[in-house]
Amino acid sequence: MAISSRKSGDLDEDTVCKQQSRIFYPRAAVNENDQWAFVVNDVDYIQTVMAEICEDEDEPCRFLDGALPWDVTSKCRQKFAYKRLLALHPNKKKTYTDAFRFPSCCICYVKKPFIMTRTRAIEVGDKTPAQTSSVRQRNPRKP
Repeated sequence: MAISSRKSGDLDEDTVCKQQSRIFYPRAAVNENDQWAFVVNDVDYIQTVMAEICEDEDEPCRFLDGALPWDVTSKCRQKFAYKRLLALHPNKKKTYTDAFRFPSCCICYVKKPFIMTRTRAIEVGDKTPAQTSSVRQRNPRKP
């Protein structure tokens, strides 16, 4: 079930990674030990999970085209969080609480390339080629 996105008071604001809010009523999920478990969800006991799902995962972040320094790339990635829910133990036939992994948000990551010089690493986005050569001259190799 889709619900509307959370909006701030400013109508001209938007996120750089598109995401969709969803509400789940899980009946089974994978726990933090990568094992499937049945989640308690019935008429008398309802457990809900709010999830934020990336719509364009692994795609470049929106609105950054041409705004980033040379050779710096961006990418939207799904983040996850653990939520504790009441589950059915597979062997003991009783309930217990367990942590289950659900999508929590979509984040824009920026990747900065590095250039190795003889003296130290320099981030390409921080120095121009002229500044890079002056760093080499100020930091000559030690014998």
